[in-house]
Amino acid sequence: MGKAAGRFDTIMHRLLTMNDDHFSKQATTAWGGIERIKSGLNATVKFVETGYPSKLAEAKGKLRLGMSWTHAGIRGINLRRHVYGLGSI
Repeated sequence: MGKAAGRFDTIMHRLLTMNDDHFSKQATTAWGGIERIKSGLNATVKFVETGYPSKLAEAKGKLRLGMSWTHAGIRGINLRRHVYGLGSI
């Protein structure tokens, strides 16, 4: 879990340092997705520690939603970047 959490922290830092002029809504969506993924990873750790099935269900839902939001946000950022002749992130 440590490597995954570190990777998402790196992505969050990268999002924070990017200029989000003209696509702040998409950046906010991606940010929210990363936050939900981190929360899902925390729920996964709680499941491993406690064995409570409810934590596994919570983790699954948060990870799925987080991945969806992150993907949608980054896709939206890339669509806007292409309008300005910029490459994908």
